[in-house]
Amino acid sequence: NPKIEFVWNSNLQSIEGTDTVEKVIVKNKLTEKVTEIPVSGVFMYVGVEPGTDFVEADKDGNGFLITGPDLSTSVQGIFAAGDCRTTLLRQVATAVGDGALVAVSAERYLAGIE
Repeated sequence: NPKIEFVWNSNLQSIEGTDTVEKVIVKNKLTEKVTEIPVSGVFMYVGVEPGTDFVEADKDGNGFLITGPDLSTSVQGIFAAGDCRTTLLRQVATAVGDGALVAVSAERYLAGIE
């Protein structure tokens, strides 16, 4: 749709308006330039960059953690849920399901530690 504009490599600083959304303020992560954009709506997309640099587990080519069926990673005792892992679908509903599975998997892992 030509009315939709993606603003990549940026962090949202604020959403502003009186009774409705009128503009957003974004800061480009590469240039640090702050831009004011007039808008009438905002759709946030989270999960483009997994933020997994601190985890020393196997990752795919895009930095997402590779998990097994129980969402365990290549590091014993470390599990991954949501948008930080390799998955086909990135939605809140699937992240919630991941969280439930990780809770059970972690509990089973901890119960097996002597």
